[in-house]
Amino acid sequence: MPERQNQLLLYHTMMLMVTADGNATEEELSLVEVFCRTVPELRNADLKELGSRWREFSDGYDDRWDALSGLVDLEDERLSKKAFVLACDIALASEGIKGEEYDMLNDMAAALGVGDNEALGILNILRLKYV
Repeated sequence: MPERQNQLLLYHTMMLMVTADGNATEEELSLVEVFCRTVPELRNADLKELGSRWREFSDGYDDRWDALSGLVDLEDERLSKKAFVLACDIALASEGIKGEEYDMLNDMAAALGVGDNEALGILNILRLKYV
């Protein structure tokens, strides 16, 4: 059971990022699918089923803070950091980080227990990939 829950929460993290501005473009959804194929916990997941589980899971949240609260159920600190790295990478890969995405990343870092300096370090390293 923890494996399925961790899969869902890692996927949830990426989907929170691509929907931070209110909607997800086809390009952003394609990025999520590509990223899923690179993450060991998601590599062999049935993405259709995972997407269906995510829609059901996310429908229960009233607002961003409520949705972020679900991330505390990630199994351990390593997965929390991985979730934050994925969120940053998705944001940077989809034409850079814009206003709502900065807000989401800040809130997500707090929810995942990633400190300000560590979050900035992660972002700075990942930015090198996209310049």
